[in-house]
Amino acid sequence: MKSRRQRGLLILIAIFVGLAAAVLLSNNRPPLDAIEIVLTRIYPAYTDLDVSAIRLRSPLFGTETTFARTTNGTWNVLSSPTPLDPQTAVNIARTVVLLAYERTFPRPSSGDLSAYGFAPNGVLYVEFITTDGTSHSIGVGGLDPLGTVYYAVADTHAGILALNRAAVDYLLVTARQFASR
Repeated sequence: MKSRRQRGLLILIAIFVGLAAAVLLSNNRPPLDAIEIVLTRIYPAYTDLDVSAIRLRSPLFGTETTFARTTNGTWNVLSSPTPLDPQTAVNIARTVVLLAYERTFPRPSSGDLSAYGFAPNGVLYVEFITTDGTSHSIGVGGLDPLGTVYYAVADTHAGILALNRAAVDYLLVTARQFASR
């Protein structure tokens, strides 16, 4: 009888030691919110005030919309006589100049970008002109397999960029919304 109690006690001690070890090991891992994703702006030198015109072209929707700032600072949609809401215009310009990428990939030496959603066209092309007359362009391809980032190419970068999805989705919705006016 005494050996049974000792065996039961040993089993309970082993279970306790196992649970204590599991708790200690799980506490040594970094919490999920400690994972950092560093975003780098494509055009870090520009602000929304540096942009004088923006064209959003979406082969996906078959739309093209151009926004232009007048000399008095009012934004217009060139295909519409109605002035653009000032806050909407600022949001579009800020989104364009604040576009950021998480990482880059080398461009294929073959030049074939179909694996990145350019087959042959991407989903969105963004072109903008600054107040000093400099023009820039970004071609956005498809989503990565997880659906978290868009692949893109930009005039200032040699590689394929992994762009923030939320910003591109906003520009796609905007392109479609204003083209239907």
